Amino acid sequence: MKQDDFLGLNNRRWNRKSLNSFWWMLLLVLLVEEILLLISRGGGWEAQLKYLIIPGGINFAILCVGEFLYLRLKSAYHWVIVGMTTLICSVLIVAHHRLDYIQALWILPIVVSIMYFQRRFVVYTALMNVFAFLIVTALFPVLRDRTSMVEWLAIPVILAVSAFIAMNSMERGMELLQELRMESVDKQNLMIQNVIKDKMVRTDPLTGLYNRAALNEHLEMLLRYADSEGFSLHVAMLDVDFFKSVNDTFGHQAGDQVLKRMASVIREGVGSSDFAARYGGEEFTIVFTDRTLGEVRQVLERIRINMELLEHPELGGRRVTISIGLHPYGKGMEANRLLEHADAYLYQAKRKGRNRICDHLTTDEV
Repeated sequence: MKQDDFLGLNNRRWNRKSLNSFWWMLLLVLLVEEILLLISRGGGWEAQLKYLIIPGGINFAILCVGEFLYLRLKSAYHWVIVGMTTLICSVLIVAHHRLDYIQALWILPIVVSIMYFQRRFVVYTALMNVFAFLIVTALFPVLRDRTSMVEWLAIPVILAVSAFIAMNSMERGMELLQELRMESVDKQNLMIQNVIKDKMVRTDPLTGLYNRAALNEHLEMLLRYADSEGFSLHVAMLDVDFFKSVNDTFGHQAGDQVLKRMASVIREGVGSSDFAARYGGEEFTIVFTDRTLGEVRQVLERIRINMELLEHPELGGRRVTISIGLHPYGKGMEANRLLEHADAYLYQAKRKGRNRICDHLTTDEV
């Protein structure tokens, strides 16, 4: 894996940022130069030409070439960036050779090279700037005359030491980034494990619906909201008719398949705001929120019909029906009481012949 890929670096974006920074730096240098010339009253044509027009024009041309190459090169442009930095720094050093310590500008390309997180790139930049120092100092007498023998030796050493420090800083940064990434991965894995565990704890393994514990927790929360927000809430209890006969006749595996298909019918029949759970055995519960009684009955009727129409190969063509008890929530009603009412209407549906829906409008109050 490439280091850039490992670090997740978008070099092209950072190249653009670097190029923009150079433009701003050029404008800032020209502005500062003009202000200094005005303050020192040395802003004549000769000074303007020496300190502003010539170095500014050369750096402008360098940046224009950089913009051209940015459009042409899709990769390896970071090599151009450090080359441009070295050239710009060299122009500024020559133009302002009388300033003490101006040659320290050759450290800037090494600093720029750090952001690409490549050791060989830092080494390349340091060597390029050592050669730039030697060539520029040798070619321009104004620099050569001001450079002592100690400086001829010290500046390359300083650049080499700067590169060494840059590589160590970069390596430390990479270690920190790797540690942060590992920590992030560990946290993500822990989060995923917790979600999986939570789903396993809250989900019925056979049907994939929520289990009774999740139902109780969700219902308690909904009742609090129903009291405070005033939205409607209905609870339906669904039970497979003659399920014991199915298990006794065809076996528990066949019965499990019936329950799985019933869960699928329920899952496909309810809406995104409804809550379906396996209450226990062959009994299921659906909590409907923010629906009218008529809408709830329509949903339950479709579920009842679809279940009746289902084919079960394990049962040799035998059809399976369900009975349903339905009860609306009343303000202040406890969750257990609401479930008991729905369960009572379920057993009324059983007594009335099964394969039907019973609620407080279709039968006597319980």
